Amino acid sequence: MIEDVLPDLAAGRCWLPHDVLSAAGITAPEHLHDPAMRERSAEVRRHLPAVTHHELLQAIAYLDALPAPDATIRRFCTAPLLMAVLTLRKLAGSPVKIGRRAVKGVLAATWFGGSRPALTRKMFEALRKSLPEPPAGNWRSGTGCTHV
Repeated sequence: MIEDVLPDLAAGRCWLPHDVLSAAGITAPEHLHDPAMRERSAEVRRHLPAVTHHELLQAIAYLDALPAPDATIRRFCTAPLLMAVLTLRKLAGSPVKIGRRAVKGVLAATWFGGSRPALTRKMFEALRKSLPEPPAGNWRSGTGCTHV
């Protein structure tokens, strides 16, 4: 969702939460394109990866709660989370999509480390070091998404 904001806007779609836009002083999604709103638009782009980081921490906590002997479920959950962390790390650069080599690495790490909670935790900790810090406090007001 984050990586596709501008193409989605060009196609007449916007899935950004109302509260995130409002907090940045943006009253309508099409203002994200307005050169006069460049700094406010950048604020939204900085905030969303931090919120995503928060959500990843919640998903990792869920993964930690899964029993270690249940390797199949742990692996099933680990692979997409590792790919999400790698994608989030690339948001600052271009292109955003992770490459085949990274996907192969994730699958190998998932196979070998997915059934070992301590190893999985270390992988996530190492990968998320460069992510923006999650927002403090209650960042979600639950006001839904904006649709153009």
